[in-house]
Amino acid sequence: MRIVDKRDKDYYDGVQRNGQDLTCVYIRKSKNIEIPKFDGGFAGRAKGFYIGFCGEIYPVLHIEPKRHSELEQQFEFGRGHVYYPNTDDFYYSADEKCFDAYKKAWGDYRRTKWTGIKYVEIDADKDIKDFFAHKPDSLNGLFRDHSVPIFVTENCRGSKGWDSDADVELNPLLKYYGFQRVVDPFSCFQRIHGFMSGVLGPEQKPIPEIDDLTKIDLHGMDKFSFRSDKGTRPKRKKK
Repeated sequence: MRIVDKRDKDYYDGVQRNGQDLTCVYIRKSKNIEIPKFDGGFAGRAKGFYIGFCGEIYPVLHIEPKRHSELEQQFEFGRGHVYYPNTDDFYYSADEKCFDAYKKAWGDYRRTKWTGIKYVEIDADKDIKDFFAHKPDSLNGLFRDHSVPIFVTENCRGSKGWDSDADVELNPLLKYYGFQRVVDPFSCFQRIHGFMSGVLGPEQKPIPEIDDLTKIDLHGMDKFSFRSDKGTRPKRKKK
């Protein structure tokens, strides 16, 4: 597989040095779209979103230990100061490291939820477990609808308001989300290659119906294949 991207290299691009299948080209061009809001996200004090990778949905929890203004920023020509979060602050499972990072950043956070009768207290551990256990089925159609192997949802609802559409980036760079800790570079490249050439490959065109005369001609046969011409057939000797 050959990767074409004018932005930057991702962490799995170096696998191309081992050989390329030039019949499969991945044009990794970023595009931002909006989709209808969906059921998901994280209600606590962290950013919960989803990464779509080769037919699978990965819930991701971004827990920042500091404010944006205190985090290190990089300067890019034409864009000014750009904020890039630390990839170690992205968590892909509800494990002890995730729980400890959340409590370290926000303390032993508690929140209340209205049940229709009274407010009940919900702790952060349950919120985190519920978030990782839920994978929105509505996101699975984005792979085929937009012919992409990778996408990332910014949130389950848009940035313009509670009822606005959700923001999605197609063909993002996975290195900014610490995805290399989930899928190694070689496996990532191979899975994208297989998804591009298999699932997202060109549609099979229907086989046209061929009449009998055309089939005979394709096999190199003619009207004399199973019988001899009268002009060339030898005469039978009379007894």
